Amino acid sequence: MIVNGPRQSGKTTMLRRYQRAHGGSYRTLDNRQDQEAAIADPAAFAADGESPRLIDEVHLGGDWLVRAIKIAVDEDPRPGRFILSGSSRFLTVPTLSESLAGRAAFVDLWPLSMAELRGVPPTS
Repeated sequence: MIVNGPRQSGKTTMLRRYQRAHGGSYRTLDNRQDQEAAIADPAAFAADGESPRLIDEVHLGGDWLVRAIKIAVDEDPRPGRFILSGSSRFLTVPTLSESLAGRAAFVDLWPLSMAELRGVPPTS
């Protein structure tokens, strides 16, 4: 699964809550060490950790990380092994040649409206 959304829409919060409820491993490529590890050895990074592997800001790992995830999914196509997120629209990142089309479900996450935040009905 790939969760797309603008900044501050709750992607990181959602991934962390999912991990607390269901297990797995969480890594964010906002973290310099994680990003450097993903770039230095994408295959090892994609294979590291408990499943599901939750990778936040995956686009920061570059094309080779996405390709490594594609290879991992092709080798073992069981669903739910990876949950990826990114602030950029995944399919439109010019430096990524692989979209994971046909291998991932795409979910758009939008910020809550003021009515939702206040718990009141929306006004048209």
